[in-house]
Amino acid sequence: MWEKNMHDFVPEDMSTFLVGGQSAEVFYENISHTSPTLIKGAYYIHGGAEAKPISVVVQDPVKNIIFKRSDEVQGIILFNSTVPGEYTIIFANFDDS
Repeated sequence: MWEKNMHDFVPEDMSTFLVGGQSAEVFYENISHTSPTLIKGAYYIHGGAEAKPISVVVQDPVKNIIFKRSDEVQGIILFNSTVPGEYTIIFANFDDS
């Protein structure tokens, strides 16, 4: 899946952030495309065998869930933008620690 979808990945575009136990980090991205456009991203939880899984949800500007993955330590985010506007990307950690 990586080779097919992420061949143009640029490591300089990475961000690092902490998602504490029983919390979430929310990011907003304004997408102005007027026709559906494939949006790509990836996430990786640092920690090896001790890594705690997270859940990822993407909402379009009208709050429809257009992407969802639960309880994973890594993944590729792929979705088509549906309408122009502010998209919400939520990384949630439901673990107590």
